[in-house]
Amino acid sequence: MMKKLVMKKAWEIAKNGASRFGGKASEYLSESMKLAWFEVKRTRNTQLKMVIVGNKDNGTYEVVRMNGAKVTGEDKGLNKEDYTSIYCNFVERGFKIMDFYVVENGEKKFLGTKEVA
Repeated sequence: MMKKLVMKKAWEIAKNGASRFGGKASEYLSESMKLAWFEVKRTRNTQLKMVIVGNKDNGTYEVVRMNGAKVTGEDKGLNKEDYTSIYCNFVERGFKIMDFYVVENGEKKFLGTKEVA
């Protein structure tokens, strides 16, 4: 699905370049592929988000991975070591936005949102 999206975007950029500067769209395809891949990748990464809940009552963590509004995975009952490992792994994979919550005395509180550079 991702390749199809990149190709559609690349042809759109190539056709725009051909109409603006002259020539055939196919002559612009190589550079438009680079631009399209960058744009699709950048857009995709801004939608990836983790919701992290630290439970002070029992010392566990919960990590929910999301793409837009869709939940793509959950890890519950993690100890600090497992949580740290998962956190680092998903930051490397492109998750840039994190919402942090804490559960204390049975009450869930929002701590804030962090955007990783």
